[in-house]
Amino acid sequence: MAKTGPHKEKTGPRKELMERELLDHATELFARNGYAGTTLRDIADTANIGRTSLYHYFSSKEAFLAALVEEVTLTSSTLLIEIRRRTDLTPRGQLEAAAHMLVMRVLAQPSHFRVLERDEANLPPSLAERHRKGKREALAELAAIIDAGIRSGEFRAAEPQIAALTIFGMCNWPAWWFNPKGQRDAAAVAAVVTGMAVGSISRPEASRRAGPSDVIHAIQDELGTLAQMIGASVDRPEPSESGPSAVVHQKR
Repeated sequence: MAKTGPHKEKTGPRKELMERELLDHATELFARNGYAGTTLRDIADTANIGRTSLYHYFSSKEAFLAALVEEVTLTSSTLLIEIRRRTDLTPRGQLEAAAHMLVMRVLAQPSHFRVLERDEANLPPSLAERHRKGKREALAELAAIIDAGIRSGEFRAAEPQIAALTIFGMCNWPAWWFNPKGQRDAAAVAAVVTGMAVGSISRPEASRRAGPSDVIHAIQDELGTLAQMIGASVDRPEPSESGPSAVVHQKR
């Protein structure tokens, strides 16, 4: 049975650097020719090394996919766990750190993300399960951050898992359009995407500081806007001992 990971005979920074270079070469070939259309000889020729030397680092094409799963999926999951456990950040700060980390990792190696997404069907069963498990764990961590922010009042009420999936989509999409030679560098793009991801779920600063009465009045204002849209008017009575209330009267 073919192994699905890099060989471990050699160790040290030089080996890690060589593995990184070979993975980059293989990923570019997978992106250009497809996984099925790329051979180990193609990878060795592109990297300008012999096939025997290649086997010292990667024993098969599947080994390259295993390295991509480790880099793209499992490492992201581990980093999200670390961010969620940070006690020096509020949920909003955690979400900002998580979104920035995710998009920067995509921008650093966009082809790695594209190839893994496209070639998921080529993953052997055991590796495919590791990949799916890593994605489930990453989703759960991001959803937990969002859920904590909803409970703390920093985020609007939303389904945490759906919100997490949406933010993952925002952070991963630059892999398909980012141009490293364009007018905006990775840091600038990451700042914009991070701001949009956090802003998509965050409540306005003023509403986060508001008390119960302010929240009720904000709801009444929203009802007023809704009433105008549907042809109704809203009367806001003076607060009474029983508390603020709103009465909607349909126009005749």
